[in-house]
Amino acid sequence: MIENRIYLVGFMGAGKTTLGRQLAKEFKWKFHDTDEIISRDYGSISSIFDSKGEDHFRQLERTVVRSLLEPPFVMATGGGTACFHDNIHFMKGMGLVIWLKISEELLLYRLKKDPNILQRPKVKTMEKKDLLELYQQRLEYYEEAHIIHDAMDQTDSLISKIKKFKR
Repeated sequence: MIENRIYLVGFMGAGKTTLGRQLAKEFKWKFHDTDEIISRDYGSISSIFDSKGEDHFRQLERTVVRSLLEPPFVMATGGGTACFHDNIHFMKGMGLVIWLKISEELLLYRLKKDPNILQRPKVKTMEKKDLLELYQQRLEYYEEAHIIHDAMDQTDSLISKIKKFKR
């Protein structure tokens, strides 16, 4: 049985949006990205962090995750979404949660390759060691996912895992 709601969680730079679009196309489902929805409906994420703070942003994430309930869909969540307001448990109760796992080495490589990632509000003032510490802190939430998929693995392998998954 394929779940009719798929939530992609993981650290920034893991490729959740890219993979989410691929999965939605494969299954012919809707695609949602929490960061895109927040930016569209509430303003840029940077301006939200600057003017109202991280707590307000995390509340917006919670609202978005809980408002998109009409299946079928694939949702790419922000890097911290799973870690706040019991979102990971909500998502697990509503559908299939997939952790798109990225190694520290790949994360650092992608950060060098895509400097836009370093402009994200949560990390733009962080040193490399602080960023890796944040990554480590979030692992306990990501590890609760139903399926763990290495970011370097093929999409076909994930599709196979999804199709085989049974609650």
